[in-house]
Amino acid sequence: MPKLRPRARIVRTIGDQLISGPEAALIELVKNAFDADSPAVHISIVPPREDIKSLNSGIIKVVDYGHGMSSDDILGKWFEPATSDKVTRGASPGLGRTMLGAKGVGRFATARLGSRLDLLSVSEVSGRKEVSNIIVNWELFEQALYLDEIEIDIQTRPGKSKDVCGVSLEISELRDSWTKRQLELLVRELRRLTSPIKYREDDFQVFLDLSGFQKDTHGFDGQSIVSGAFGAIGNDDDFDPKEIRPFAINKIFHYMVQGEFDEDGQFTGFFINNRGDGKRQPLNVSSTSLTSEEISCGPVSLRLNIYDREGEAVVELFEKLGIL
Repeated sequence: MPKLRPRARIVRTIGDQLISGPEAALIELVKNAFDADSPAVHISIVPPREDIKSLNSGIIKVVDYGHGMSSDDILGKWFEPATSDKVTRGASPGLGRTMLGAKGVGRFATARLGSRLDLLSVSEVSGRKEVSNIIVNWELFEQALYLDEIEIDIQTRPGKSKDVCGVSLEISELRDSWTKRQLELLVRELRRLTSPIKYREDDFQVFLDLSGFQKDTHGFDGQSIVSGAFGAIGNDDDFDPKEIRPFAINKIFHYMVQGEFDEDGQFTGFFINNRGDGKRQPLNVSSTSLTSEEISCGPVSLRLNIYDREGEAVVELFEKLGIL
């Protein structure tokens, strides 16, 4: 009975259809780091050298510190298009994070970004560290070969106890020359992956190194796109300039109520109407008597950010956040 036998170039064909551009490809790799329970992901985009004038000299590196992939994972899941692994699990194995990455898109994303991939993974298998390395030439997939004819050579060795689990992806022979506009779009999309509400040290952090883009060689300062992003939370002195910071939704509002209930239930605080004069207005609410069956919950602090849902108000909010 005849069987379907896909050509190797289907990897690029599917990747180009699923992934709209280099920014979307990188976002998928960051989502994979999140799904692996990594506390952070470090991205570096090194543009091609101006004296060479070739995309071959550029490099994109993505490093996470998640669970890593064993050699079996790499060959049986990562290199298996449309794997059902994420569909079956639904949540990350350690922190229970809701999966963000599109199922089976990671390998297509690396092929979309560059022709050559150097993947290094450290994982824990049966209580011992395992180090796996593969080098993939995606150009082989462009040739008139069938998918099952492509040989993937994987090198595996025992790791050391001090080796940190995670995955390092080094992509070279880039397919795109990154423009300022593309980098701005990348930063905007990365900021969507960080939470402005639960911002703390143990949250997922994203770091982006664009220092290779210099004003004298590329016409703009790449790192200022990250460090100068409008609407980021926190004091600049407190953050790594390479860190992607969330949209400051916690600082931008139409109305806000903030204050504290004391042990007796009396509220003391203030109200701000940013669609009016924007001034603090005292807000005090007397306590009510508790019944014999009720007990005080103790002092409680609160802050409520309130937003209008009308179209004009939403557009104004997005403009302040730098989303539009």
